[in-house]
Amino acid sequence: MPIYQSFPGWVLFGALSLAACHTGAERPQAMARPTLPPGFAGEADAQSIAPVPFSEAFGDERLGVLIEEALQRNQDLGAAAARVLASAAVWKGAQTQFAPSVDATAGVGRSKQVFVGLPIPGGPNVLSSYSTAWDAGLNASWEPDFWGRLSAGERAAEASLGAQAEEWRAARLSIAASVAKGWYGLLASRLQREWAEEAVQAWSASLQEAAARRDAGVGTALDVALLESRKASAEANLAARREAEAGAARSLEILLGRYPQGELSTDAPTLPELAPMPAGVPADLLARRPDLKAAEWRVQALQAQWDVAQADLYPRFVLTGSLGQTSDALEDLLDGDFSVWSLAARLTGPLWDGGRRKAVREGVAAQIQEAEFQFMGRVLLACGEVEGALNSEAYLALQERSLDAARSAAAQARDLVQARRDQGLIPISEVLEAERARIAAESEWLRVREQRVLRRIELIAALGGGLELD
Repeated sequence: MPIYQSFPGWVLFGALSLAACHTGAERPQAMARPTLPPGFAGEADAQSIAPVPFSEAFGDERLGVLIEEALQRNQDLGAAAARVLASAAVWKGAQTQFAPSVDATAGVGRSKQVFVGLPIPGGPNVLSSYSTAWDAGLNASWEPDFWGRLSAGERAAEASLGAQAEEWRAARLSIAASVAKGWYGLLASRLQREWAEEAVQAWSASLQEAAARRDAGVGTALDVALLESRKASAEANLAARREAEAGAARSLEILLGRYPQGELSTDAPTLPELAPMPAGVPADLLARRPDLKAAEWRVQALQAQWDVAQADLYPRFVLTGSLGQTSDALEDLLDGDFSVWSLAARLTGPLWDGGRRKAVREGVAAQIQEAEFQFMGRVLLACGEVEGALNSEAYLALQERSLDAARSAAAQARDLVQARRDQGLIPISEVLEAERARIAAESEWLRVREQRVLRRIELIAALGGGLELD
């Protein structure tokens, strides 16, 4: 008789339960929220507003259309949506573990049996027979969730689904911000290219005039050579601006899910004006930013996985049963006399595994700590993104005002120098220098205006805005 059969059932049950109770660790505490200041250091006032969609923030309907196109067709976003569906399927599967599982079976078997030592006089040396067996039935099993292992698994799957859903929202926000940046980057490239074309036309006109004056004997070959040099430089700059515009168009077309032909056109006259935007309070980021909410879901998923590892130290109780028919004739499967059934209860639990289950639990606890540190780091990084965008907003606004004044002064100086040149009072080199300064001031002003728009996009995204709430 096996040794375990010499003990009463309650002794085995007690041994399994006692072994499972030697866990030696407590459940990790719930994650603490970080302590944040009452307001951002870089904001002018403490007024709190909900970040608006990009199209509304810039008053640009075309931008809204492009963002919607990207959200529908972007390949990376489609992959993120597929991951959400996969997590939803896992969660649904975890929910089904609470109910019994029932399987239907049906089969037929053909066998040959040999009767060794039973020869028939005058016949073959070995006696054999053939038989056919038919069977059909139902098998069922059910595990009561005594220790919460199944419910913890469901919580882990649900938290993972929540994290994937928030990561999908974060991907949507990232795509929308990238489209907004790409759109206004393309617009700025178009304006730079248009100014480069105007510069080529201006230098060409001046060169023709200088050549005519030289031919008439009132100009010099030096003036013509200087203007030819400036015209060639302007043409080289125009080629670079055209290349930059085509590259910006291709990058935006890829975001939109289009073939990158570099032919996306702009219809806005200039970059948008920016209104002041108060930022609110840092604590709002925890509720607004989908990447922070995803990180928090990840911590909750790991905490639930720790509960699964903890419950795995306790015995499992499973009920199984079967009901069916078996016969050597197919027509007898409907006859109640050929019915068979079974019912069993099984209790299994760890007595000794060399510390494997304990190691799994300790590993999950370490992963929880890692995820919590990552969450805290992401919160600080998110706050840093807002503070950096607010800081850039202030300095870029000052630069833009100064450069706007500089380009106006440069244009006025160019006109004055040109008037004196027409009177023959100054050499053409001074006109060339004044025109160069005007073009440089215009280009630099546009560059800073573009940077302000891009920083505003980053600020809206850093605050968790840019799209309508789902």
